[in-house]
Amino acid sequence: MQKSSYIPYEIFIYEGLATGISIAEFKQQSVVISAIEAGNLIHVANSIREINPTSKIIIAGDNDIGNDKNTGKEKAIETAQAINGYYLIPDTDFKADWDDFRQQFGLEKTLASFNANLIKPEL
Repeated sequence: MQKSSYIPYEIFIYEGLATGISIAEFKQQSVVISAIEAGNLIHVANSIREINPTSKIIIAGDNDIGNDKNTGKEKAIETAQAINGYYLIPDTDFKADWDDFRQQFGLEKTLASFNANLIKPEL
């Protein structure tokens, strides 16, 4: 892959389309990229890291709480560790993605939660 001449400061990689639309509403100067599903996060993030080695890459995972395992959170952490990036998931006690969170709590509270819950996982 050819390196890009434009290097964005923040790149958000997320699972589904609705989440990306919500993120784009309050992070308008950032790049938002869909991985379509949790299993693709690592592949998309590795490709993005390769062409943007200095950008801050944030994995906006789903909170799949209530399932046997929280796949959204697990894949977000795994991906953030692999690319030396960050992750965040909605701070809820119910299954939710960032669009669900925005619909329930509004854009302002979503942005505040987004900013407060950014985590740099240990390698």
